[in-house]
Amino acid sequence: MTDRKKSFVMYNDYIHHFEILPKDEQADLIMLILRYTNGMELNMESVSGSVRMAFSFIRLRLDEDYEKYQEVCRKRSLAAKAAKAGKCIQMQLIMIMKMIMRMIMRMILIMRMILIMRMILIMILLLLLIMKLLLKMKMILLLKLLL
Repeated sequence: MTDRKKSFVMYNDYIHHFEILPKDEQADLIMLILRYTNGMELNMESVSGSVRMAFSFIRLRLDEDYEKYQEVCRKRSLAAKAAKAGKCIQMQLIMIMKMIMRMIMRMILIMRMILIMRMILIMILLLLLIMKLLLKMKMILLLKLLL
């Protein structure tokens, strides 16, 4: 057992192991269980054979429970890692989406600027045409005056 786990399950059917023991041996059995679940050294020579036998049955169940506990911890750890990886992927997707949105906004601004520049060019061309027309009209008027 390990000292990381701070509790264990004491099953109701353990009573059958305790009832066959005298009171002093019941205390020995409880102390063996507590020492074992806390990862402490067991002094099996200092207890009776009936306490050792009762403890051997209980110990099997404690070990099974501990293995189940370890498996649950492992699965939860994997689930937490998977969730963390999922969140990382989600955050990366969000960052990519934000970058794409910024690029689209820049493209829109560029397109607006291009449209504005086209409009300005068209206006300049129109002004040039008007000026050309005006010059032609002025020339015609001058010619008429001269003739």
